[in-house]
Amino acid sequence: MIQNVLLHPTYFSSIVQLAVNVQFEGKVIWEACDTFQKQTYRNRTFIVTDKGKLLLSIPIKHNPGKRQFTREVVSDPGERWNDLHWKSIVTAYRSSPFFEFYENDLQPLFSSGSVELIKHTIKTHEFLCHSLGISPPIKTSSSYQKVYNDSEILDLRSLVNAKDLTPTIIRPYPQVFDTIQPFISGASVLDLLFNTGPKETKAYLKQLDLSSLF
Repeated sequence: MIQNVLLHPTYFSSIVQLAVNVQFEGKVIWEACDTFQKQTYRNRTFIVTDKGKLLLSIPIKHNPGKRQFTREVVSDPGERWNDLHWKSIVTAYRSSPFFEFYENDLQPLFSSGSVELIKHTIKTHEFLCHSLGISPPIKTSSSYQKVYNDSEILDLRSLVNAKDLTPTIIRPYPQVFDTIQPFISGASVLDLLFNTGPKETKAYLKQLDLSSLF
């Protein structure tokens, strides 16, 4: 029997990752002892615009020649990524049915361009959980383990990989620009929330078939 589910904190979680949180509420543990890897969802997410899927990436301050633990990573203080991300989200979703209900609570997450990555990504996940009325994860790992052989631990850290291998899990739902372009998969759960609202989003996530991940 699964007692704990291990996930990486990601920037405005994907639909699949938040579905894991919904279906295993209270069992999720954040991986907090890994080394930072480029081109993953640790610092990036996708939204849907009138021109297709748009990548939003938090620029990272790198230390050349030194591997960083994710918990040590901070955003590049010379980049104003937060303004760009907020403006992009507003432009993409201001005409969606539910964006206005979350705008005031969401905007403070873009108030500063200088953030500690893991703390910020956990904050974005907490926003999503609170929006759905579910409990966000509160536990973090105390050490790094590459492989878990314990049958009571479900290791889903691979969901952090930017190469999305889960689009077949996603069932189409209404999108802002679905009259001018086909359904786009692989977006942040923000896309689902702003288009369908908290009740339908939570029901969608509960019903998502995650069996292919196990």
